[in-house]
Amino acid sequence: MVARHDGIGTVKLYYWRSPSGNFGDDLNQWLWDDLLPGWRTWDPARTLLGVGTILNTRLLSDHEKYLVCGSGAGFGQPPTLDGGDRWKVSFVRGQKTADLLGLPKDAAIGDPATIIPHLTRFSHPSRTRGKSGTAFVPHCHSDAERIYDWERICDGAGLSYISPRGPSHEIIKAISCCDAVMTESMHAAIIADAFRVPWKPVSLVDNFNKFKWEDWASTLDLQFEIVPLPKPAPKQGRPAKSPTPAGRAILALRKILGTVNIEIDSIPAFDLDKTEQQLIDSIRYAARGAFYLSKESLLDRVQGQLVDAFGALRREYGGL
Repeated sequence: MVARHDGIGTVKLYYWRSPSGNFGDDLNQWLWDDLLPGWRTWDPARTLLGVGTILNTRLLSDHEKYLVCGSGAGFGQPPTLDGGDRWKVSFVRGQKTADLLGLPKDAAIGDPATIIPHLTRFSHPSRTRGKSGTAFVPHCHSDAERIYDWERICDGAGLSYISPRGPSHEIIKAISCCDAVMTESMHAAIIADAFRVPWKPVSLVDNFNKFKWEDWASTLDLQFEIVPLPKPAPKQGRPAKSPTPAGRAILALRKILGTVNIEIDSIPAFDLDKTEQQLIDSIRYAARGAFYLSKESLLDRVQGQLVDAFGALRREYGGL
């Protein structure tokens, strides 16, 4: 399934659902019950669009009404907002999304996950900073393809490994325990920053979506550089055309979303041992450099704006 379209209660919820799991998108399964109590009984004609890069004409219908709460653009063609009743935009993820949709600057507040440390279930977590040291979080696709032994790679680089495909509550708590996080997953960076854990973005693929990272970072006035990690080292001789079944499925989904333009059967075999050692060396080296963290005052401002936006929605739709 490409995306999740839950019709629980009266209000529908639409979000990307990775077939192998991705904690950033899976936040939608419970986050809105915490942020907007009673939202399921609001406007039955409207679909809630929350966390994720889902403002894409390939995913959204031309015949539904939407309530946008922090979603972002960045894949494919963004929708055209006609100014009528079909689109109700509370806020979007960042300035780049606001610009694409023709929205005013004050519509770009931030990613909803930024508020998570203030939720009751996370406000007093039993965590000990320093217990986990520095962790590495791959993107859900990199993790699901099962090409690399991430536990072995991270152990060799002296880092702990956090899979982005487990239960979102556990991943959030694991990230909050770290001294620092190296991550290919944007929501791992968002959660780390919100919990005041320094982070560093890395990329394994040429089509890394820097747009969505810069979109989120624009609300926190963050400037950063993506650290490229080594690409697979090809084997000697004629390459075999045999990606793993999981790899084929992930690439098929990427083609559907228009994020890659390659033939799945053209992927060559590569020297796994050589590539993994290169990854170990590169991750170890990158972990020595500076990490990023937004200014406390800017984070407080974004979190305050999110609280105000959610309060306005509860008053408008819930009568609170």
